[in-house]
Amino acid sequence: MAEGFILDASLRARALAVAAAPDTAQFLPFLPLPGVPAASGRRGPDPGDLEEAHRLTRGFYRHPDIRRRLETAGRGDGLRAWRARDTLAKRG
Repeated sequence: MAEGFILDASLRARALAVAAAPDTAQFLPFLPLPGVPAASGRRGPDPGDLEEAHRLTRGFYRHPDIRRRLETAGRGDGLRAWRARDTLAKRG
C-alpha cells in the first residue's frame, strides 16, 4: 500500500510540475536527514528512489505539453530560445 501511495504522490508531483509550466524540472530522490529514524543505516539515496526520480524527470520532458512549450520557445530568439533548443537536444 505504501508503494502505491508513494507512486500516486510522485505522479501528482509530476502533474503539478507540468501544470506550473516551467521550461525545466529536476526530480530528486528522497534522502532523509541524518539523525531521523528513516535515515538509520543509510549512506545515500535508496537505488529505487534514485530510479524513480530519474523516471519522473524523463516523464516530465516527454510530456506533450512540455515538448510543445519547449518547441515553441525554441523558435524564438534570445536566451530562453537557446536553452529550450538545448533542453530538447539533451532530453530528446
